Amino acid sequence: MTSVVNSIFSEFNKILQAFVSHDDNDLDSELTHYTDLNGLIGIVKTGTIYAGNLIAMNDASEFVYAKKLVLDLIGKNHGLKKTHEIARIISCIKFRLESLNEPPFAFVTSFTSQRDATTHWQGYSGSSGVALHFDARALSEQAKQIGAYLSCCKYVENQQQDFINSLFSELLTKCQTTLDSGFSSDEDHLKWLAEVTLYNLAKAAPIIKSKEFSHEQEWRCVYYLPWDGYSKYPDLSEIEFLNRSGIVTG
Repeated sequence: MTSVVNSIFSEFNKILQAFVSHDDNDLDSELTHYTDLNGLIGIVKTGTIYAGNLIAMNDASEFVYAKKLVLDLIGKNHGLKKTHEIARIISCIKFRLESLNEPPFAFVTSFTSQRDATTHWQGYSGSSGVALHFDARALSEQAKQIGAYLSCCKYVENQQQDFINSLFSELLTKCQTTLDSGFSSDEDHLKWLAEVTLYNLAKAAPIIKSKEFSHEQEWRCVYYLPWDGYSKYPDLSEIEFLNRSGIVTG
């Protein structure tokens, strides 16, 4: 049964990756990470950049916004196909979301497509700092190697709604095809499918941002702990995310 569960979990993750991936033209560029001198020293000494826990950052409220988009979609039933089993899965997701106010162990590292921006210097580099330029393609490949992803943030409301709508619909379709293939439709298995669906929706939440911050033109490397990581690392504030081989020099 474990191999079946792992296979299903992998298929759901492929759906998410397809939605957050970028084509080669988007990745044929450099992204910039602004930091202060202490941050630079840490990167040079360890050879890594760390991803911060979204709960500890001022961006945690964005999860609540993404959550609202999903709940609104459920309430309006826009384009969501409902068999009895899918209706039950949606009900489980709604119940879980209504009591979930923080992203469960989401870690992000922020970049921007702006190579030299005053607002970023002021906000992230302090009185003296640096702007590190990275090859976007190298960042994307390193992120994939640890089960993370690199994606630009979405700021326009109708694009956000379309994104969540399409992703949710695809995940629910995968739930149905999984059930059609013989996966049990008892209550426990439906709840599990609801959790897998919610987990992948939550993984997409960090790239949904308010239009008030659209000037930042932010890209994010996003990583979620696997389910068994929640109990292993209850107080984790940051993780080693990627090594410095993607830094563009010269």
